[in-house]
Amino acid sequence: MINLLDLIDKSTLNKIMTAYTKATGMGGGIYDPKGNILAGPYNFSDFCLNFCRGSSKGRKKCLASARFGAHEAMRPEASAIYTCLNAGLVECAAPVVVEGQLIAVIICGQVRTEDYKIDRDLAVHHAIDIGIRDISGYLEALYRIPKIGYGQLKHYATLLKIIAHTTGTLATNNRRLKNLSRKRLFQLYNSVSDYIIATDIDGNIEMQNKALLTALGQPDADLTGKFLPSLFLDDSRIDQELDKLRRVREVPDRLSVGLLLSDKKLAQVDASFSRIENEQGELQGYVAVMRDMSEEKNVEKMKSDLFGMLTHDMINPILAVKSALKLVLDGQVGSLTSDQEDILQMAASTNHDLLGMVSDFLDVYRQSYGMLALRRSRFDIHQALQEVINQSYYFCQDRQLNIVYQSEVSEEQPFFGDRIRLVRVFANLLDNAIKFSPEEGSITIETRSLMASDDGAAAFPPLQEGVSYLQVSFHNFGDRPPQEDLDLLFDRFFTSSHKKPGDKKGLGLGLHFCKLVVENHGGHILAETTEDGLRINLALPVTDENNQRGH
Repeated sequence: MINLLDLIDKSTLNKIMTAYTKATGMGGGIYDPKGNILAGPYNFSDFCLNFCRGSSKGRKKCLASARFGAHEAMRPEASAIYTCLNAGLVECAAPVVVEGQLIAVIICGQVRTEDYKIDRDLAVHHAIDIGIRDISGYLEALYRIPKIGYGQLKHYATLLKIIAHTTGTLATNNRRLKNLSRKRLFQLYNSVSDYIIATDIDGNIEMQNKALLTALGQPDADLTGKFLPSLFLDDSRIDQELDKLRRVREVPDRLSVGLLLSDKKLAQVDASFSRIENEQGELQGYVAVMRDMSEEKNVEKMKSDLFGMLTHDMINPILAVKSALKLVLDGQVGSLTSDQEDILQMAASTNHDLLGMVSDFLDVYRQSYGMLALRRSRFDIHQALQEVINQSYYFCQDRQLNIVYQSEVSEEQPFFGDRIRLVRVFANLLDNAIKFSPEEGSITIETRSLMASDDGAAAFPPLQEGVSYLQVSFHNFGDRPPQEDLDLLFDRFFTSSHKKPGDKKGLGLGLHFCKLVVENHGGHILAETTEDGLRINLALPVTDENNQRGH
């Protein structure tokens, strides 16, 4: 159910309704379709506020009347004018509709029309029926109810309908912006190797990223509704952390806790918990960011070298910037203009590139120490490639680049490998293709099955007989590096001198990292120039999952 107050700030609704009810002399409120009040009351008369709603039965009748008003508001007539179900006063209603769904109704009235005559006996009956003891006070308040000409009331009802329609349009636009921001946020969540969970105010999970599900051994699962502390070995520590955040806004220190995996193993993670707040600073839920520290625990002896420096001095600030940008783009610190959102999205994309660059650096050093361990899981190559293409949307849009993805294999191409690192390989190769593509250029990504006996296998080092390979190619049409650069393309710290002014500078580790990951999967990678550009091909063996357990 869409909640109007999630889309439009209550203070904005208060301003609109206060001005309208004062100008018309009517009382009013904004209700959900079930008759519960969302905003108000505004300019309520003493009769309605203290008598009609002065008893339990009276309030129930007003609730039923609001539901009836919601029903009347959806009728096709130009204006919905009706008598309330409590005291019979005249009211008008207008629907607030978002994407074809009634999410609220604005009801105003509490007036008498010129032809409304008070039947004293009937009024006394109404008062007694809802349990009013002060009958004379009830009648006096009823007689003070203002009269409005029916024609004037119709004009007020028409204006109310315009206000409701405008409110619905504003809510619809805000919902679309939130959905777009949420989609971009999901892409950001799923592009990092950290585990991310968002919960509601009670600690029940509302969102989790792919890295977490993969680590849990449940890549296709959905943890929505599950209680966050139940994922940890010591759930009481998580309860205590959430309890602290309920009371104070200060971000607690990171916790080192055990995350329960599906295979009854334990992953040691560093977890950071933060509040999710609305624009008024009210608590809406929590977000947990976790990093698997299992490998890091085994390489503490490297703290004195460059690997340690990068781990402690670079990644943490990058993650802090990422978390801050995430909260801003999610609207947690206020609404953004379109230009502001575009600029912040560019900053988030650049921060993501920096995080990938540092991650590549770390993996290169792990390989140097013989500690690059693949974390294999079964995933869909098509889905991984499409994810990388989506992440490059803004860069391609700025340069008007067209990416074409073609595949000769089936709609789903399952592969057993290190998904997170292979996604970074694909992202690096696409980024390289973008660098060497002119504006309004084209990039083609192709996948196909390959056997040692196929003609295309001749370009690679000898492939293993009887093994099926998956060939993935990135072909940019445009600039191509000179032959002397081509021979060094995958060397560590190599950066091509064949770059245009304004191109992003790198550490020279991106393509070297690609080579390490592909070769650790038992595959091959090579680059070749074509008549119209550069093509990088990689061949990955489609191995049996059972043969790779423990590797």
